[in-house]
Amino acid sequence: MSRMWRIVITGLMFLVYIPLGMMPPRAFAVENVDLVVTSTQQPSVAEQIKNRKVSARDHIFEIKRGQFVKTEALVSNRGAGRSGLFEVGIYLSHYPDGRDKAHEFDIIRNVDLSGSEHIVISGEYLIPYSISVARDYWVVMEADYDGEVTEKDENNRQIIKTINVPCDEFSLGYDNDPYLCPRFGEND
Repeated sequence: MSRMWRIVITGLMFLVYIPLGMMPPRAFAVENVDLVVTSTQQPSVAEQIKNRKVSARDHIFEIKRGQFVKTEALVSNRGAGRSGLFEVGIYLSHYPDGRDKAHEFDIIRNVDLSGSEHIVISGEYLIPYSISVARDYWVVMEADYDGEVTEKDENNRQIIKTINVPCDEFSLGYDNDPYLCPRFGEND
């Protein structure tokens, strides 16, 4: 059994059969592709912060474990070429640049966009009880999650939203006052 790959070299198209289990080298990746993830909300939070309408800290959403976080973004191919199959990943990160995956929410597979085509990807994801509380996390939506598409610009394929996961509330003592633990990093 084999897979067929289409390779275009300066206007000529070749069909190459590669045995199943082997992947084509990245040199055969599609050119003229630029996958971009942007917010569907206008104006963007980054623009509001830049224009000093809100501070970066004001735009942090507080979502408790067991609650849902909503995501929605526009995934576009700003290049002229067809992207080929790629994945879109949605996950929580400990870092604002999305470099780690504290919790993976979803992977949308087999996305394929022609030049100038776009899709809207949205979902609601449960904040798991398995993550630490009293700290900020970053919800990341990343195109080309599997890293298979060579693009003109590899730095514009993520959109990141900051959330804060506070401590779970519970009552202590006879007065039923709620106890909230300190924020991450406080009282260390």
